[in-house]
Amino acid sequence: YSIYILRLTLHLVWRNTHNKMSMPDVIELSSSDEDSDNGAPKRKKQHRDPAGKQERKRARKQREAEKLLLEKKERIRSAKKYLRRWKAMQDQGKESENKSNWKFSKAQQNWIERNIYDRKAIPKSLFADCALAYLCSTKGQSRERMREQAATIVRTISLDEKVSALEKEKEEKTAEEEKQKVESEIKRIRSKYKRAEKLVEQLAKSDTET
Repeated sequence: YSIYILRLTLHLVWRNTHNKMSMPDVIELSSSDEDSDNGAPKRKKQHRDPAGKQERKRARKQREAEKLLLEKKERIRSAKKYLRRWKAMQDQGKESENKSNWKFSKAQQNWIERNIYDRKAIPKSLFADCALAYLCSTKGQSRERMREQAATIVRTISLDEKVSALEKEKEEKTAEEEKQKVESEIKRIRSKYKRAEKLVEQLAKSDTET
């Protein structure tokens, strides 16, 4: 019986000691479970990628620029076709079969008016062959608006002074790319002035013919 009591005592001591040693684990586990149950689920930290964000932004802007460029090219092609068909009808007479291939479009006319001074949209040859004559055939407010705009350009642009200033600026540039930009600006100003002069002249001439 004494041996039994001794074994029981030793067993109780061992169990108490074991419970004390494992208590922190139990508490830590309970604490973790409590946080998980009562609080919001922990979110994984998202690693920021500024370089990737900037790259996606550049790619989006490039796609938008390419889209606008394609739309502009298509608009230019459409305007060229419109003007050439009008010219063909004028050359062969209003009752020619070409009349069925050309129909007046206010949208096309507005676009031509807005871009008449743009050498890329309306090249020199198209301006001389079709666009100038077409705009001089217009009537009403559109005609007067173009006349006023062209006269303002001729009156306000001092061509010689601007070209001389740009020529001097070109000489001061060292990089070839910068020189080309200045040369392009000189061509743009000269073209704009000459087209405005032509419009003023031809509009006045067509006034006397009607």
